[in-house]
Amino acid sequence: MDVLPGYFATPWKDVFDCAECIGTISVLLTSLEHFTNETNLQSVATQHQNKQWLWQGKTTYPSYAHNAVGGIVVAGGYKSTTFDSFRNSVAPIELLKSYEHQVYRNFSSTAQAVIDSTAELMGLDTWLSISGRQPEIVNGPSGLSRTLPTLIQQIMTDFHLELTSVDRTSKDGGSRIIKTISDSLLEYLKEQGLDDAERLFCIVALLRTVKMALCVARGTDTAMLRDVLVHDVQVYLA
Repeated sequence: MDVLPGYFATPWKDVFDCAECIGTISVLLTSLEHFTNETNLQSVATQHQNKQWLWQGKTTYPSYAHNAVGGIVVAGGYKSTTFDSFRNSVAPIELLKSYEHQVYRNFSSTAQAVIDSTAELMGLDTWLSISGRQPEIVNGPSGLSRTLPTLIQQIMTDFHLELTSVDRTSKDGGSRIIKTISDSLLEYLKEQGLDDAERLFCIVALLRTVKMALCVARGTDTAMLRDVLVHDVQVYLA
């Protein structure tokens, strides 16, 4: 799903579970620790560049999206940093505010909160578009540019029971189970033939997917409106 300006009003609200999304985010943040440090994984208070892009009515999508042609990079300047997994320097991964904010279960539905969440997704799309053009991903052994959407769906299916069992964060007693699931996920990706660069890329793509699902789950349900449009004959006559 592309990241678009505006509220998350969809007919898929009931497809996603907020608790599972938060649990999955907790696991993925732990997985990211295997590939990142304080320099290339940054907590930021706000993302002005992404918000400006949003206010201009523009959209983003990652490099592995259908017909993405490299994805969308939000216009602006980026500091280069290094990852052990990539030969070339790329932009750092930016996540909003703090670990506590990332796994907070009580969501504010204010316009500002929606803008912040959308801007963060646009930032992840930018990182996935920049890193997705690196030779480690373009020419990687797993061909993630073509196979990643299917792999993400398979991971969410195979790890569904484990991810739904995460009801605490690493800061309130859940670190042991979260680390166990994280280690299992990383080993699973290795068994799928992914090298370190591809595993990092996949973890960030998973994070982007789950954050999008969480926004949909917290958004407005338009299923009833969809049903009216599908079944009401007067809509077709009009």
